[in-house]
Amino acid sequence: MMSSLDVLLTWASIFERLTERFESKGHEKFNFLSRSDALSRSMCAILGMTANQHSANLQHAQSIISMTNLAKLDQAINSIKTKILTSFDLILSYCFDQQESVQTNLPFIFKSIGFMPHLLSSLSLFATDTQRSDYLEDEDFQELIVAMIEIIAKTASEKPYKEVHDAAMRHTIVDTCLNLMVLT
Repeated sequence: MMSSLDVLLTWASIFERLTERFESKGHEKFNFLSRSDALSRSMCAILGMTANQHSANLQHAQSIISMTNLAKLDQAINSIKTKILTSFDLILSYCFDQQESVQTNLPFIFKSIGFMPHLLSSLSLFATDTQRSDYLEDEDFQELIVAMIEIIAKTASEKPYKEVHDAAMRHTIVDTCLNLMVLT
């Protein structure tokens, strides 16, 4: 299993560097990426992959954050997801620069709207976990949480995401924001 995760981590690292390079060249290459249904499905599938169902703490069974307490496994999965979220964030930036009529037809917008409740609930579960400060001592874990917050913040003011964010507002503000503010 770890060798498969190593391959996935290598792919995620290469893809992250590629999207960062595209961004530095002015976003023109993002048109192809933003219109790829296969790519958006693959990225959401990777974000949804979990080993938490085998964890002693079943509270996080459906979370996108790997919290199995198996350090190497958690680090590998969370590193992959951080890189995917970083690339996702860059592609979404391009998507949000497009006209609203174009945005609604982009697979990345459509898939991210569908995935947003999962992202919001995962962050809320993490923020209400009594061990959250222990988890945040790990730098890889911190990077994943920051990447999740950045995506949520970026989409919160975008019209296509209004319903999703409105439905989760109480949990986002009370469970997530207030609990994470305690840590700062």
